[in-house]
Amino acid sequence: MEQDTESTIDSSQSIEADKKNRDFVMLYRREKAAMLDLGKQDPTASVLLNFLILNMDTDNCLIVSGETIAEYLEWSLRTVRSKIKVLYDLRLIDILKSGNTNIYCVNANIAWSTYANKRQYAKFQARVMISKTEQESNRRIRNSRTKRVELGEKK
Repeated sequence: MEQDTESTIDSSQSIEADKKNRDFVMLYRREKAAMLDLGKQDPTASVLLNFLILNMDTDNCLIVSGETIAEYLEWSLRTVRSKIKVLYDLRLIDILKSGNTNIYCVNANIAWSTYANKRQYAKFQARVMISKTEQESNRRIRNSRTKRVELGEKK
């Protein structure tokens, strides 16, 4: 009985710790030097990396279009694309594909937002970020492709 009480206490403490640490990001010191160098050499790419870290889910991923990033950061789409390439070439992010959608994953050796022992599972889920402008644009395209058909009375 005493052991059951202990495990219940441990379990409730773990749940409380999860709630308390839900919105944290862990940065590794050994990689902070690379981030500092990036900030000096390419401040715009550094801002983009921080944007991804700020918005990633607990598995380090974010599904977001270049258009949404551009709108959010008030950059041109060309700037977004070139800075994504910089981050990818430096291996600070990885880019996964799902159809024609990009999934940006922050290198789990740079930053992590859940327990360190779960880093190997960094690519299973993703947070999705879509701008209002992008939704309005997609709605117009979808509506232009949709043909309305009215069914008449059957005789």
